[in-house]
Amino acid sequence: MVISLVVFALGALVGILLAGVTAWADLESTLFNASIGAKTKLKTLRCPAILVADEVSTVSATFDNPADVDKTLIVHTRISDGFVTLLQQNDEMVYLTPGETQTLTWDVSASNAAWNRFVFVRVYVGRNYPLPERTGTCGIFVVQLPFLTGRQVVIAALLIGGLLMAAGIVLYARVGRSGINPGFISLSALLIIAVLVAVMVVLALIGDWLFSGFVLLVLLIMIMSIVGTAILRH
Repeated sequence: MVISLVVFALGALVGILLAGVTAWADLESTLFNASIGAKTKLKTLRCPAILVADEVSTVSATFDNPADVDKTLIVHTRISDGFVTLLQQNDEMVYLTPGETQTLTWDVSASNAAWNRFVFVRVYVGRNYPLPERTGTCGIFVVQLPFLTGRQVVIAALLIGGLLMAAGIVLYARVGRSGINPGFISLSALLIIAVLVAVMVVLALIGDWLFSGFVLLVLLIMIMSIVGTAILRH
């Protein structure tokens, strides 16, 4: 029983750490170059979740023209340049015919990281009726790992965390079927925790740090409740 819970806990910890560093980076990015903020979010900004030390990756944003006339969008991009107060600035004109879509890309690497830990990106596009002014931010967590890319680190964390949680649940279920008292936590509670961890990771990876943090809070309350009940029983 103890082994199954330890295996499950390790898997959950991997998921929580992945979601935590990803959401932390995105949260920090909202304060980056906030002077060019806007009320409307640029939802098409895409950034990697993790970068490794020697990797060069790509940030992208897609722009479209829903109007029936040509549009010219002015896009301002700011990327941290080794310090949170130093910026790489890119100002571009995007010419769009009616119904046209274009994607802009920018290279980022660990050398862009502030505090050697986070790469911050902000993209701002000015208003051009009927399109409002929009801005989007993202943070990229930098890890010092050789021989891997950031994408591979994320995939490895997802696989390891998922497999460990699944293995822990299977082992715990077998203990229950053997007639041994499984202890202070039910199998359904483990399943709920696993689902919450998975939801938290997904939300963090798509850049929704606010709801990811809310799920983490629910998860912590649930774990504290389980531990508190176990202490009272003993």
